[in-house]
Amino acid sequence: MPISIESGMAGTVLLRNHAKYLPKQDVAITNMAFDLEEKTESRKDWTILSYPYHSRNLLRRIPTWFQAITALKRIRKKNEKNIILYYDVVHTPFFLFLIVYARLVLKYKVVFDVVEDYMTKKRNLGLRGNLRLVFSGRAQRKLNWLGDGVICISAYLFNSMKPRMKSKPVLNLPISFDPVLLAQSKKTGNDNAAIRIFYGGTFGEKDGIDYLVEAFVKARNDHPEFTLVLTGKASRTDHGKLMKILNNCVHKESIQYLGFLSYEDYLVELSKAHILCMTRTKSAFANAGFPFKLGEYLATGKAVVVSRIKEVERYLSEQDCVFVEPESSDDIARAFVQLRNVNVRNEVGKNGYEKALLYFDARKVALDLYHFLETV
Repeated sequence: MPISIESGMAGTVLLRNHAKYLPKQDVAITNMAFDLEEKTESRKDWTILSYPYHSRNLLRRIPTWFQAITALKRIRKKNEKNIILYYDVVHTPFFLFLIVYARLVLKYKVVFDVVEDYMTKKRNLGLRGNLRLVFSGRAQRKLNWLGDGVICISAYLFNSMKPRMKSKPVLNLPISFDPVLLAQSKKTGNDNAAIRIFYGGTFGEKDGIDYLVEAFVKARNDHPEFTLVLTGKASRTDHGKLMKILNNCVHKESIQYLGFLSYEDYLVELSKAHILCMTRTKSAFANAGFPFKLGEYLATGKAVVVSRIKEVERYLSEQDCVFVEPESSDDIARAFVQLRNVNVRNEVGKNGYEKALLYFDARKVALDLYHFLETV
């Protein structure tokens, strides 16, 4: 809960990796999601319960709330441990009341998977977005009241949440990648005339997309073999900013913006890329989390350009990626030029792949999650 594990971005993939690789001998998994339509579907390893969530009509959410409560009653197993694994923190009263009822009345255990620090995010999202942000920050401060355990994607979040949760268990559980699905993305196209630089993700405050595009322009001025591919989802405001950046770019004919892709199409684009980018800004919000796509990028065995943030440096060295200073287009451009050499790309990619297997393999991460859930 509360997002689909079959369609979406980072959170979707992270939860799907957990669900796919948790030991199945004594675990039954239901994915309760809130989207546009009501549906129930059975899969090999999980069941999907999807309910319509009306983001702009509060009254129309009331039937959905009762549907969700009824479903939680139905799937609850007597004399078993029943756990809600909730991705992120609650963002609206709808989910707050749902969690409180499930925990206090239905006796579910609740574990929050915290991936951002909403107390550090700037309020520039409009009235609705800012209210949601304030609510999220308040909820993050009160997770000890709302949950029975917390998973944190970074050491920063772990150190922040540990004292707040007091005696309740807290785990630093990193990003993950699916070794089966990512294996196909290790292939690279034979187009040696062009070097494809790839970025996939969001285009928000923490991502520094303006510095990435500026770096691409600087590198391409002297090296016309570079092309840039951008994929992902942006809010209306961020999309407008992105379009303005791209339309004003002197090399816009060499940039492809593909928008949000299905996971299958995203993997195809990864397979065609030569250099992968995981850029971040210097903001406290950017440094609080851990870029999920980094694990997938490293798992392709391709060279990755990574902004130097503390959490990444816990796992990677200078040999495993090409570090760049946040918000430095000059640094990013130099990294692109450095990686024109195919031997350098291959060596960096090989080292990064070994670190991905060591730290981010979903099979290992899910096992750590399983042992944690046993303590809740």
